[in-house]
Amino acid sequence: MAGTISPVPYHQLFTDAGAVAAGYKLYTYAAGTTTAQATYSDSALAVANANPIVLDSAGRAKIFLPGQSFKFVLKTAADVTVWTIDNVAATPEFDVDLDITGTAGEALTAGECVALSDGTGGLTAGRWYLADADTVAISSGAERIGFVPADIASGASGSIRVGGRITGLAGLAAGSTYYISATAGAVTTTAPTNARKVGVADSATSIAVGDDMAYPVATLTLPGIVSIGAQSLAGQKDFQTAPRFAAGGSVDVDQLRPVGHLTTDYTQRGNVDAAETDMTSLTLAADSLSRNGMILRVTSWGTTAANANNKTYKVYLGTSSVSAVTAANATQWSAVTEIVRDAAGSQLVILMLGLHQMASVYDQDLTFAEDETTALAVKTTGQGTATNDLIQYMTHVQILGA
Repeated sequence: MAGTISPVPYHQLFTDAGAVAAGYKLYTYAAGTTTAQATYSDSALAVANANPIVLDSAGRAKIFLPGQSFKFVLKTAADVTVWTIDNVAATPEFDVDLDITGTAGEALTAGECVALSDGTGGLTAGRWYLADADTVAISSGAERIGFVPADIASGASGSIRVGGRITGLAGLAAGSTYYISATAGAVTTTAPTNARKVGVADSATSIAVGDDMAYPVATLTLPGIVSIGAQSLAGQKDFQTAPRFAAGGSVDVDQLRPVGHLTTDYTQRGNVDAAETDMTSLTLAADSLSRNGMILRVTSWGTTAANANNKTYKVYLGTSSVSAVTAANATQWSAVTEIVRDAAGSQLVILMLGLHQMASVYDQDLTFAEDETTALAVKTTGQGTATNDLIQYMTHVQILGA
């Protein structure tokens, strides 16, 4: 560990003539303002200095600064200004806290959790507001969060702690993770719907904070980071707000669409008697066909019985269906069905049925009108006159992106 230069333990100021500034007055303000801002005579920041600080007979004073930026104005005993120095930042102690200067969008009290607004919801962009899990923009959707070390009046500038430790709290459980609460400015150990992790309590009165703790790992009930490479969650991933990626930036919800393999069914099934018989079925999640041009493709193959009975292969999306009929005798068949979204609630459909070593191809070209915003059943069926007139060996279902 490297050494550091010693700070001035006892401040001594001088007049322009070089004499000690006995009885001079040192006024302290928030940086860039004429708003009085307190300094202290002890490192615990328990005893505030008078403002102005009246220097002693040797021109000296004990001055401890909280984590804020200041403007200092030195005046004579008769209040004649000697000099002004603005934007003086406190020197951080060895146990460093990271504070930045921010402007309050509303009155903020020491110890409250705050979020930087992007202007959503009528708030002023670039100002800090009480974090609130009832509002996505100032909880799970906020770009930056922090805590207030000292009170800041609405419209005034002050310190926002974005890293290190926030102290002066009460009733915390050491070792517990804390989230933005639905009570504005407060924190809670119970993750709300718009969950945003703010830190971990290291005592009953303090929380270790930092942006590296901002997003929790998602669970089945808790929104957060979903790691495709390492995390396995059952069911559909429902992105209700603009998701964030490790590489940076965000995308619209509409750009996140399921693409690729949905299921492969290897189970051999045949029709039963003359009834229409389900062969493969699944439920397509709501909004799976979220953009025009997206395709639901169903590929199946199998065999036909050694007879002249009509055999019907059918594919459903919701309550709509497309079918092909053949009287093929003892041959292999394959079918490809493509259902293409061409507008909201409208799909173009084609089914192509091919027969092995035969020239005939059966197809249909029609339009469905299923609501893609709801969950839709996808299934294949077979029908004949006798059992196993049509046998399906495998079906593969996939979505192709637009």
